[in-house]
Amino acid sequence: MFHKSTILGVCISILSSLSTNASDIQQVSEFKGGLDTKKILSCEKQYEKGCSKPKSRNFTEGLIQKWDCMEKKMVQDKSCTQASQIYKKTGYFPENFRQYGPIAVFNITTLADGQEIFYLVDTQGKLISLSSDFDLKNNKTYLEIQKKYKDLALTTLLYFKKIHEDLFPKSHILPNKNQQLIFQQTLRDGGCVACATVGIAKVAYEFNPEGVFLGSSVLDVVTLPNHKK
Repeated sequence: MFHKSTILGVCISILSSLSTNASDIQQVSEFKGGLDTKKILSCEKQYEKGCSKPKSRNFTEGLIQKWDCMEKKMVQDKSCTQASQIYKKTGYFPENFRQYGPIAVFNITTLADGQEIFYLVDTQGKLISLSSDFDLKNNKTYLEIQKKYKDLALTTLLYFKKIHEDLFPKSHILPNKNQQLIFQQTLRDGGCVACATVGIAKVAYEFNPEGVFLGSSVLDVVTLPNHKK
């Protein structure tokens, strides 16, 4: 299990307008009203006991078979519908949850490359994944970094300094009572996992006081100290 964290700065100004990319949002009727995180974790624990890892060629195959077994049992238990839907929509069971008022955030760690991936769930039942679809052509810092790194790409991969740190977002309440959940997404010399991280974009996912997702925006872009020109 991977847990990482980083320090988020205070967000000063919005550098791009709120954006909603439909490809980053799934509407899940079972999530409407928000997630019952305690029940979801209870369902995982309950059915994990009844699904021992079968004999398989490798660890990954065995784990997936175990998860499939758990999901099949959960489908038959109406109280575990949200837990089974998370697995269907993401291909994983959550590692950790964090509640930000009515908004639930959970993470999974990919089997292929150990990347920590985050999802947000609003009160309308939207399952929101992080986005990299922002127009940064007017962002001065981004353009300065791009001069040196022609393949510069904003990714949904998060910035961390060391393993076992906490990458859950920081909450910022705006004067209008909207809440921003802020992640530090990496700018990389290419969009791949192995590509060098050369900058950070502080990306805010904004919700109204009732927990309805409004959109996302880039608040700030910074160059990593060891990549200054």
